[in-house]
Amino acid sequence: MAVVVSAKVHAELGAPRALKLVASSTQGVGAGEDALAPVAALQRLLASHGGFAREKLGLVEVSETSAAQAIALRDAFELEDDELCPDGGAVARGYPLGAAGAVSVVRLFTRMARNRGRHAPIYGAATQDALGGIGVAALFEAV
Repeated sequence: MAVVVSAKVHAELGAPRALKLVASSTQGVGAGEDALAPVAALQRLLASHGGFAREKLGLVEVSETSAAQAIALRDAFELEDDELCPDGGAVARGYPLGAAGAVSVVRLFTRMARNRGRHAPIYGAATQDALGGIGVAALFEAV
């Protein structure tokens, strides 16, 4: 489950471990380039967020509909195995139809917020491809 609260409510709850949404982006790609939609969205997100350095991005979750999407994302950003869906992607675990975004954010939370202090990444991104070649990306910070 993903719960979205304001900074005020987060503080009132005693500031439990959480992810803060830093920025988000969408980007479309041409016909036949669906595998590149998450790549395009993440590239736009990083560029629009003051040229956010890829090296600061410690974890990426992609809710892929095909292995080609995960491979394209891995290659475009030179992601290591422990940086891209380290617990397996949707192809391996099953595509969470209707909950793909929430599942990706919960998986980021599990790696980033729960493991804080044990070499857990501070920044992570969730990406996915919507039908028709629309890529979506969101950047999160562990707080």
